[in-house]
Amino acid sequence: MPTPTQKTLISTPKIIFFDIDDTLSRNGEIAPQNKATLEALAKTDIKLVISTGRSKPILPPDITALLETDVLDAIICMNGQYSFDIVNPT
Repeated sequence: MPTPTQKTLISTPKIIFFDIDDTLSRNGEIAPQNKATLEALAKTDIKLVISTGRSKPILPPDITALLETDVLDAIICMNGQYSFDIVNPT
């Protein structure tokens, strides 16, 4: 543990991964405060990525909309078996 005279370095993360179900959203919809937080984080240099067990066809529309509006940087689906971003949507 640092002493009062030592500086503690707190680094900013380069990337943050989020789950969807019961984390960002409930019943397929993102809570307004979660969406506002993601939009604020998107204005920083931190990459924002969804990581989910879902397949791409069953992603909630509000999640894919965040990718299309450049709030999210990428989505990882099927527990890491498939990933895409706005540049490589398939």
